[in-house]
Amino acid sequence: MEREHVDNKFRIELLSKVKPATYIIFDILFLNGKELTNFPLLERKKILEKAIEENERIKIAEYKIGGGKELF
Repeated sequence: MEREHVDNKFRIELLSKVKPATYIIFDILFLNGKELTNFPLLERKKILEKAIEENERIKIAEYKIGGGKELF
């Protein structure tokens, strides 16, 4: 949470090197100009997994199938 609400240019530069951000993707709405919002969520997640190559800074959010209440 150290990166949250940082507005000093020098501090942003420093933190971006020391604690670089990670982009976490949880859904895909468009791909190659095609709208995917009419596809079911689980199908979009499969498309996302094929379309995005994860690395150190780009991650696909994990998900569980089923009711959220049981998870918590």
